[in-house]
Amino acid sequence: MKHDSIIQVILKVGFTSILLGYFLVWLPHQAVGLSLIGLEMGEWTKFLPKIQQGQYFLDRILFYLPPITLSLMLVVWTIGWPNDKWKTWATRGLAVVISLLAFPPIESLRFEASDQWMTRLLLVILVALSAVLCSQATRLSRKSIQIIEWSLFAVLGVLGASLPLWTFLVLRPEISAIFGESVGIGPGLWLNTIGHLIVAGVGGYGLYGLSERVSSRNSIAA
Repeated sequence: MKHDSIIQVILKVGFTSILLGYFLVWLPHQAVGLSLIGLEMGEWTKFLPKIQQGQYFLDRILFYLPPITLSLMLVVWTIGWPNDKWKTWATRGLAVVISLLAFPPIESLRFEASDQWMTRLLLVILVALSAVLCSQATRLSRKSIQIIEWSLFAVLGVLGASLPLWTFLVLRPEISAIFGESVGIGPGLWLNTIGHLIVAGVGGYGLYGLSERVSSRNSIAA
């Protein structure tokens, strides 16, 4: 298996881990009905007393970040792909579909203040716009495409791994107080974190490889 093929397999493992993790339990509890998956965390935590009182500066919006970062990763993955191939647009279309997991419910759009859902709506629109903009990236040089791709993998991977986990850990004492017992961290959150770190690692590795090649050429030129 070629080196590039191995990288692609690793990326697919990371992407799959993120998506699967979002549908697995993040907040485990003895009562099955109170075990929440990643998709439910953002909506459920808005009812926490301290969230409603505005005592936390962080926003529950970070629980909706994984489908957005995953969607942007998939879009970035297609940078430089030929626009006349069905696989290119199928992947970009899949990215937009996944981003809709963060789309606010119609009831929220109708009855809640815009600050409760506007950020999520803008993030979904960002994914759609990114998918369109990527179609113009074929005009860039291969080196420019690689720099953009690896850099965004690294940034999105770190953000998607750290921010939802950090938010969960900040809210964990509040949730434990409501349940009357300490709550753990479910496998879904760990899988999300691992998946994002895998993609971030690929991005970092790619940037390191580019810098090594530049250093090698400069040494030869010297």
